[in-house]
Amino acid sequence: ATSNLGGQSNLSGTSYASSDFGNIRMNINAYPSYQFDNYSQSSSGASNDSLRFGPHAHDSPQRKTAYGPPATPPRDPCDQIIGSFSSPGSSISTRGTALSFVGSAIITIGDWRVMACLGTGASSTVCKAEYLADQTAGALKVMDKEAIREGNIKEAIMRERDILVECDHPNVVGIKEAFETEKKVCLVMNLLSGVDLLRLMINEGAPYHFTEPRAMFYAAQIALALGYLHSKNIVYRDLKPTNVVLDHSGNAVLVDLGMAEKLPPGGQSDVQFGTPSYRAPESLRGQKYGCEIDWWSFGVLLYELVAGRNPLYGLDAEEILEELAERLTYAGMSPVLKDLISQLLEMDKSMRLCNGPKIESHPFFESMDWEKLRQGEVPPAACKSLILTD
Repeated sequence: ATSNLGGQSNLSGTSYASSDFGNIRMNINAYPSYQFDNYSQSSSGASNDSLRFGPHAHDSPQRKTAYGPPATPPRDPCDQIIGSFSSPGSSISTRGTALSFVGSAIITIGDWRVMACLGTGASSTVCKAEYLADQTAGALKVMDKEAIREGNIKEAIMRERDILVECDHPNVVGIKEAFETEKKVCLVMNLLSGVDLLRLMINEGAPYHFTEPRAMFYAAQIALALGYLHSKNIVYRDLKPTNVVLDHSGNAVLVDLGMAEKLPPGGQSDVQFGTPSYRAPESLRGQKYGCEIDWWSFGVLLYELVAGRNPLYGLDAEEILEELAERLTYAGMSPVLKDLISQLLEMDKSMRLCNGPKIESHPFFESMDWEKLRQGEVPPAACKSLILTD
């Protein structure tokens, strides 16, 4: 599972210096234990492992998958991405922005050619990229190592990667590859060409919400995704409209598993984070919780899709716990939808509707053919402004 292929290059011809983050070599079929923080070098100067896994790592014999220290450390190509979107008057957060290449050079990171900026966060930038060998598209998430150290989130990054590797579901974003450069850690995920649910509601225009049949379609796919994660003891912990993105066909896909955690069977977590207006009461109180917190968030999301607003938006934890009942109004909603949401937004988690099969059998989903939905045979809900332009 380890490698001593120091000083070698990838398809782009780039060789990167090793770092104190340690390296990991993984593939899709099986992956070994690893050390992320305790980097060591062999007597030859080659790294002991490689932070690399993916389908290309084992199905392409000519591919070099390890990074050793070059004679003259090159400029980290990831810095070019940041620089390209940091010039005066530019916006790194503009989704779909074409990349301004430095001179005439094409920016490559690992075996990926960077094409456009999709968005940015506190410690990461997401770009559209193409695999050099076959032009396969991917979403390249570039994370700054210094920001990772300062934020003490190395374990979270590795946890996200491991969860992505474990998951294989049409409604959960897939991962293609993970690797590091001298200054950055990179994840390459499946590229989704659609918008997120919040943007979709806005793009649809007034009254900025979905009909119940349309909301039912998206909710059903999200329920399948959550049920799949929970079957693997993975709690998602960050369900909200911006984390549900449509693929090119209009199907809902959960993205950004950075807050997800794999629990031991029957286990609970006491890590408290997430967007307050979507967090379950037990989390807001600082109590331990399991996968049931995701179904609370599911209830808030379903309410928002139909009502066009999050009833708890802008409230702090104490206000949410005190004002929930008066904030929930069901004007214009069908009795079956009101019943479903009220069971999902149950303050007492022992009374909350937290069972996938029971949710599927709820009258609100009476017209949904769940088996066909699982097989991808239910046509996606029609919508405007579905696909992002390149």
